[in-house]
Amino acid sequence: MKRLLPRRLVPERTARPADALDAAERELDQLLQKRSALALPEAMLARIVALGLPTDTVEDVLGAIRSLDDWMIAWTRMGQQWLAVAKREDISGRWRHGALARRHAAMCYHAAHFITAADQKTVLMLRSTAAGFFAQAAPYLYEMTERMLIPWKEHLLPCYLRRPVGAGSPFPLLIVLNGATTIKEETLIWSDPIVTAGWAVLAVDWPGTGEATATMPLSGEGESVIVAILREMERDPRVDRSRIAALGFSLGATPVVRGAERDPRIGAVILVTPPFDPPAWPALLDPLMARQLLLLTDDDRDPEQVIASFSLRASLNDWHCPALVFGAGQDRVAPPDEADRVAHGMGEWATLVRYPQATHGLYDVIDDWPYVAAEWLTALYNPQPEEPGEQPKSTDIE
Repeated sequence: MKRLLPRRLVPERTARPADALDAAERELDQLLQKRSALALPEAMLARIVALGLPTDTVEDVLGAIRSLDDWMIAWTRMGQQWLAVAKREDISGRWRHGALARRHAAMCYHAAHFITAADQKTVLMLRSTAAGFFAQAAPYLYEMTERMLIPWKEHLLPCYLRRPVGAGSPFPLLIVLNGATTIKEETLIWSDPIVTAGWAVLAVDWPGTGEATATMPLSGEGESVIVAILREMERDPRVDRSRIAALGFSLGATPVVRGAERDPRIGAVILVTPPFDPPAWPALLDPLMARQLLLLTDDDRDPEQVIASFSLRASLNDWHCPALVFGAGQDRVAPPDEADRVAHGMGEWATLVRYPQATHGLYDVIDDWPYVAAEWLTALYNPQPEEPGEQPKSTDIE
């Protein structure tokens, strides 16, 4: 990497987390009352569209939401409608159509807890329901895909292993850790370009996310998860141990980086809008994104310590493996230069790809960045000979 944007000053905290959460709720509720959920920030709209739901479904649900209290009701109601469609398709013998409808139902239940002020039991119920409907649909939608459980401490972490169709073994493996509000089912939906490139994808719900929400509170100190995954996958003779990479999505980048830093079995990493200095985030966010971040620490823990646990400041000093880092120029969850700073800390090992108009998570370019990641993996592990006279290209891509 050749550049680093100036470090932002960390604003002083002027309100307790609970006060900030209440203020964010009030402002968001006022917006919904005036204009409906169709007026949500572009980042959230892109987040919902990336679930793979039909456009009319998204518009119908968002248009019906006029308060925070409407959010969960509207999404679960639409989930029930898609489940009814699935049952009709099953009766007609249209199994794949029925499976797609079940996947839509799963994503509706998943969306139901994005911004709702639900208690923990309700969140667990929604995530469990979404996972159950998706599990019913997966065999009809994704070939060569199996549900697995990865032993970690005294828990079992749910995951999906999706293998490339027609590929022999051993095959290369990309381990994927989702973000705080994303789930393994989403990353599986986005995995087509990676699998088409010949890589198997292991999509994992790590502690505090998805089906693993109840195993342990979300924390950046999760590198032991990477070790547990590697231990389990090394027992699978189908996996090529010399070609194992890991992808960390948003906050999931932290355990990926720390795991790769300490375990040489990870040969490369891909980071999608990773954190660098999270303690600076809350004071910089719009109300919706601030509310989402604060809800991650809506328990007995110190919010500042939880958010700080995801910092990568001290994890990049001796970086030693290839990294593809994606940044978003219109990020409203983190400062837009966070990915730049991560890439700078990795030095010449890093390739920075920056989407100037994209928002956090790159949901609005979900039809592009997975292809870029697939091409990078292919070039890294199966390089093509350079044409005579070809000049080296910059690794900083706008």
